[in-house]
Amino acid sequence: MGFLSLDKKKRKEVINKIESLIQNEGLEILNEGYYEWKIKNWKQLSDKKCSPEFTIGNYNWELQLNLNNSFDDNKEYISLNLKNLNIYKGELFHIFTKYIFCIRNYYDPSCIYYGDVLSNYYNKSQYSFGNQHFMKKSELYGKSNNFDKSIIENDRCIIGVYVRTYKLEKEYCYNEIKSHLDNENFDVLSEGIFEWKVKNWNQILNDEFSPKFTICNHEWMLKLHNRSTEPYISLINVDAENDISVHIGAKFVTYIRNDDSYDYFYYNHENKHMNYFNNEKNSYNQKIYKSELFNVGGNLNPLFIENNTIVIGVFIRTYKYDKEQCMNELNQFIKYYGYYGELNEGFYEWKIENWNQLADKEYSPEFIINNHKWRLELYPNGTDDKNYVSLYLKCIDDENDPTNHICIKKVLYIRNYNDYSYFYCNGVLAYKNQSMLYYNKKNNITGYSQFIKKSSLFSKNENLNKSLVENGKCIIGVYLRTSNYIRGIHMYQYKDEIKELINDENRNVESEGFYEWQIDHWDNLDKEEFSSKFYFKKITFGRHTWMLQLFPEGNGEANKDYVSLYLKNLSNVENPNYSSTSHICAKAILYIRNYDNTSCFAFEEFIII
Repeated sequence: MGFLSLDKKKRKEVINKIESLIQNEGLEILNEGYYEWKIKNWKQLSDKKCSPEFTIGNYNWELQLNLNNSFDDNKEYISLNLKNLNIYKGELFHIFTKYIFCIRNYYDPSCIYYGDVLSNYYNKSQYSFGNQHFMKKSELYGKSNNFDKSIIENDRCIIGVYVRTYKLEKEYCYNEIKSHLDNENFDVLSEGIFEWKVKNWNQILNDEFSPKFTICNHEWMLKLHNRSTEPYISLINVDAENDISVHIGAKFVTYIRNDDSYDYFYYNHENKHMNYFNNEKNSYNQKIYKSELFNVGGNLNPLFIENNTIVIGVFIRTYKYDKEQCMNELNQFIKYYGYYGELNEGFYEWKIENWNQLADKEYSPEFIINNHKWRLELYPNGTDDKNYVSLYLKCIDDENDPTNHICIKKVLYIRNYNDYSYFYCNGVLAYKNQSMLYYNKKNNITGYSQFIKKSSLFSKNENLNKSLVENGKCIIGVYLRTSNYIRGIHMYQYKDEIKELINDENRNVESEGFYEWQIDHWDNLDKEEFSSKFYFKKITFGRHTWMLQLFPEGNGEANKDYVSLYLKNLSNVENPNYSSTSHICAKAILYIRNYDNTSCFAFEEFIII
């Protein structure tokens, strides 16, 4: 940067001098031009001032002058910015430009100060660039050694800018798209770009699929969804669709661009989160906003279409899939929807060193998660079908404690011994199945008799060259989350557990219900007590009347060490029209629970015939 001392008549030479300072570096020039902004009242300017709008290279621009920068290291300077108004107003342009700012004497073009050559890439995220240290304020009124004039004379000066725009190279397009992905401290494995030329755009009415393509050693496919609705593009992983054990952590950006030019391309600027591709979910969508890409008539912005052809592309970046990513994905199977008290979670992995030497039934070592004792039970040849492996999780807490109740969600899985990304879990995503599992003295084991086909254990994925069991080794694991029974919004959670204990045996249920007898002073009870009468409405045959009968010290000498509890039917006493030959077919659960803690209860089931 510096001062030029030239004759007024050589204004054109000044412009030519500034123009010559810009090196094209092999880039193809689209347009160029020079603009001057006349300022006649410098001392009356506010801290920030904008020039009138001007046009260079088919684009509209504005100069922004800042006289008082807010940062201490900028306060002695004036700053200049070049703002593109097309992008600022929402047009989907991408512009690469080189430019030079200058400021000169109002009367003499030869008294001029020019800045460095600047080059910037304008897009939706950044549409204004400039020089925060363009010129020291003290130099505006100082006279140069070459001529007896200052930049500001009679409170006047002229600010100029020379702008040259270039045809955008594909690297700029790709780099912008790539920069939109935040790695978030994940370790990058690989990345790549695929472009799909879509011809006869206006004739597309239904969903269209791209050819299959390979990026990051995985096979993919794009799907363009029907343009008559809110359009969007899906990225489909073909490996995960065909292999139950493939798991891929990836981020991606889909985009649309002009077939003939990289100047015109569009992508959704929303934050891109980590996507986990697997057999359960092998595709993810990204919206194309009509308001941004389509006109009022529903037609594609003409900037993006060339001879009825567009290009749809995708940039994919895959990440190392380690223990954390594996747990994050498994977590989708055990999420709780709604509020539950004191959620606790944990996982356990059981190393299998030689699969072929396993017995028909194998137990894992005992392990503790959330203060409960567990073990895995593995049946390599299945429990009822030799074509499958069976796998169960058993709670081995004190089986003599009738008040032991655990509310959980769990997922069982098997994985490659050395690779967290290659695993299989037999379960349903939590948002599809929000029910809970209840462990108690009657039901202390749950799992799958057909956990996985034996043939799937040794099947090698061609692209990844992996299988679940390799060299006789694999890992079998469980990830579970427990919750407390709580009062308030889920205070009746224990009733869900009790209802699950009753097996209807394919019988039609006429009616059901709960009754609780609140006992405030147990020590004051007589040897025999009766609850209030209660009944449950029946759909067809009126109602039955019931009563609970309690013996706190047991009913009879043989039961003196127990509490005895009975359910009495009073229908034949209460209803004179009730036939003595009538019969009731029912199942009932009798329970006694802690007054405040609904997770502490004991129960017994019996059948009434």
